[in-house]
Amino acid sequence: MAIGFVCRDFDFLEKEREMTRMWILTLVFMLSLSNMLSADANGAPRKKKHPPRFGDRDRAAGDPDRRNNVDGAIWNIALLHNKTGEKKDWQYRANNGVLFDSKGAAIGKIQPVKKGESVVTFAKGAPVEGELKIKIIKVGHWKGTLVDMSGQSWLCKLDVVDR
Repeated sequence: MAIGFVCRDFDFLEKEREMTRMWILTLVFMLSLSNMLSADANGAPRKKKHPPRFGDRDRAAGDPDRRNNVDGAIWNIALLHNKTGEKKDWQYRANNGVLFDSKGAAIGKIQPVKKGESVVTFAKGAPVEGELKIKIIKVGHWKGTLVDMSGQSWLCKLDVVDR
């Protein structure tokens, strides 16, 4: 009777080992399947597709890595004339307190007044010449009022396009 009990216990251990082997084989199969799905036909891992970039990053073949290699941040400015409702908008680059247009010519300067406030001066070459006092709304977004050379007032909104 003791021999029969040992044989039955041995059968139970053998079934348990077989189940463990099946689990290991299943795990190995799933890992290899996920590895095959994450690689392309040549075995190289797939690269993530990035969304299109703004500003300087949309250049032609002259910059193969499509990175922004110019110093400074690109800002978009939108102006609305208080009385006539005329709208103007353009982009410029700010670097070290100097403003540049799309061709690289200096069109003004920026001077911080205190934390969250600055004065922007647009000179010749800018679409509108004058002095702009701006305050930060949130990171990358500013609002203010531009007074042009003739004394007319413009509402202004500034947004960072590319840092």
